[in-house]
Amino acid sequence: MRRDHHLDIVKGLAVIMMSFVHVNIFFLNKQNLILDNITKWGAISCFSAFLLISGILVGKSINKGKKPNWFKIIKRTSFIYIVYLVIGLLSWYVAEGSLTISEIDNIIILYELPLLSEYLINFLLLSLLFRIGYGFFKKVSKSIVLTMLLSVGIYLLGQYLYSIELLNNVWFKGLFVGIGDYHYFPLFQYLPIYLLGIYLGRRDERKTYIYAFISVLIGYVLLKFLNIAFWRRFPPSPLFLLESLLIPMFIFALLKAFKAKFRVLPIEIYAKNSLLSLLLLTVITLLLALFLPNNVGILAVWGINIAVLVVTAVLLQAYKKIVKMV
Repeated sequence: MRRDHHLDIVKGLAVIMMSFVHVNIFFLNKQNLILDNITKWGAISCFSAFLLISGILVGKSINKGKKPNWFKIIKRTSFIYIVYLVIGLLSWYVAEGSLTISEIDNIIILYELPLLSEYLINFLLLSLLFRIGYGFFKKVSKSIVLTMLLSVGIYLLGQYLYSIELLNNVWFKGLFVGIGDYHYFPLFQYLPIYLLGIYLGRRDERKTYIYAFISVLIGYVLLKFLNIAFWRRFPPSPLFLLESLLIPMFIFALLKAFKAKFRVLPIEIYAKNSLLSLLLLTVITLLLALFLPNNVGILAVWGINIAVLVVTAVLLQAYKKIVKMV
């Protein structure tokens, strides 16, 4: 499959923004217009950007007739799970100051989903879901009407199951539909973004990306400024989902509208192996949070953000050379 550099640009930007969000969580203690906005919009947009791109790649693979085999799926999900464990265990230790055997067990069985790692489980589940439902997704993604109907249906089902308090004791409820306002990325409510991505990947037309952005923008404006819907992040309301798509869809529409052929290598370096990039960026950030004081100035926060990105880029390049040698 020919590499889509537009995807690399959007994915790379999402990785960089997520890195800023994680660093700023630990070290940004003073108001700063630029860093505050990066944190705000990164927290809103990054997960949806990754989800959208994953769907686009799935759509493109369907067009190529490439049904993933179980070996590749197991290999990918195993790596995602290992990355989740490494980040999750370290994140828990940094946040809580300790890590007991029972807490390790809870993280392993997904009873506890530590911050900075919880979103990874969604991509593990989506990999399995795509393989199991390959034929179904292939049929549905041909039609925007079917895609929208399925999106609305699965979202409403998620909201209904979320509202049933008797299910709150079911340990995996938060993972699939959310519990209260806990920091989960529920699969059902976020699935419409993944389905939109699959449709965009299937169509793979410049105008489709532009129309999709315009539709998202119109929907967002109507819901927000006419007070038709409220804003909620956990679990996400329709207004939040639309807001989370504004930045990635705008960048896609811009790149497609101008038929951009330029490369942005400093950004794309984080996209070519995004899971490894996220692992390195997050682990380095957590180690710095463990050993550095958090009451640092704004210039120091900028310095930490840049240092994390630079060190990760160097490690990625070193990994690339090692792989070539092997």
